[in-house]
Amino acid sequence: MISSVMKLRVAVREPLSGRRSPWRRLVFAVLGFSAVVAGVLIACPNQAMAQDSAATPVAATPQEGLVVTPYVSLSTLYDDNIYSSSSQIESDTILRLSPGIVVGYRSDRSTFDFSYSFDSERYSRHSDLNSWDARQSALVDGSYSFTDKFTAALSASYLDTYYPGELAPITGVELARTRSTQVSLRPTATYQFNSRTKAVVFYDRTREHVSGGFTSFTTIASAALVRDLTRRDQLTFGYQTYWYNFSSGTTSPQSRVFTIGWEHALSRQASLFITAGPRNTSGHTKADIYAGIRRDSENTSQAVYYTRTQLTLAGETGLYDTQGVEASFGFRPAMRWSIDIYPGYYRITQGSQAVSAYSMGLAARFWFARDWSLAFSNNYNHQLGNVGTSSNDSVIRRNVVALTLTWALPSGPGHATLPARAGYGISPMGNGG
Repeated sequence: MISSVMKLRVAVREPLSGRRSPWRRLVFAVLGFSAVVAGVLIACPNQAMAQDSAATPVAATPQEGLVVTPYVSLSTLYDDNIYSSSSQIESDTILRLSPGIVVGYRSDRSTFDFSYSFDSERYSRHSDLNSWDARQSALVDGSYSFTDKFTAALSASYLDTYYPGELAPITGVELARTRSTQVSLRPTATYQFNSRTKAVVFYDRTREHVSGGFTSFTTIASAALVRDLTRRDQLTFGYQTYWYNFSSGTTSPQSRVFTIGWEHALSRQASLFITAGPRNTSGHTKADIYAGIRRDSENTSQAVYYTRTQLTLAGETGLYDTQGVEASFGFRPAMRWSIDIYPGYYRITQGSQAVSAYSMGLAARFWFARDWSLAFSNNYNHQLGNVGTSSNDSVIRRNVVALTLTWALPSGPGHATLPARAGYGISPMGNGG
């Protein structure tokens, strides 16, 4: 459910003296505002529904046919902690060239999406870090409806980066700069019993490797039954089994998760959802939760999410318990402008080790011509604790400021309109800037 649109994260912590830092107050102020927005949406669903009829949706993908979008971005970045380290703190100015391509196809029975991009980087002072393939990412996603009731899909992804934190973005943590690779494959089958009930099964296999470190494999087998109770309410019963394997030879844990999910449409634009259940890992049971509220209109979008689960981290062995609260606010004050704000809080634990992070990010983009845009972003990270060490008091600070010029040219029938191009030319989200 992750897209190529940039998602900026900023982490701040409370100083050891006990006095709250301005960044920490800002994060919680924004998250508090998020809760107020959610409360208004819940308390006033009828009013929100009445306003929906005035909104005109913006076409983002063609209804059918092929659309090919080549693009290239040129960015200049300032990174004040290029090694994502608490001790080896080095800053530099980076020139980044990012060519890529997006291909989309739609027909009555099939869909196909493909994207690929890579980053070439040149450092002003640390020339040993120069690389033509500092980051590569690729995604293939396709589906085919064999009958009106049965649909099969297949998706595969590839990410190669020097910032392993990008491989697990929901943790919000910084990991030391190391060459890291993630490859994932997921076949899915959906059977529609009737207009209100369907079954979804999938099998997911993911490999993560860190240069000079460990390789981990995560395998997931999942089955879910989805039932539309009313026009506004949907109920889901799910069961997943997770198998984890580490090249270090440590014990390979196994998890079983049973979840019940409920989604309620507050209006045509807003919805509330929660999926929760017990997760049993090697005889220990904990709660698995994913909940949130979201609202999308023609010119604005708001969302607040809470996640509690277990996962692996690139280059580390064993499972980590993770919790996170994220919010996002998107604005399009004019046809050619887009502004996005992303605050968040994250905490991961493993045994006695605990790492906390607060996040805040800003991205603004302006289309000054049909195929050209200029973007500014700021990503500030402040983390308490360091993954893979016994210290819970070490601090990792990182600030990345970027200015990006992008050219993108969709071609084909029904290509995307101007506001829908926000994702083109932006590097994959994560801590790499």
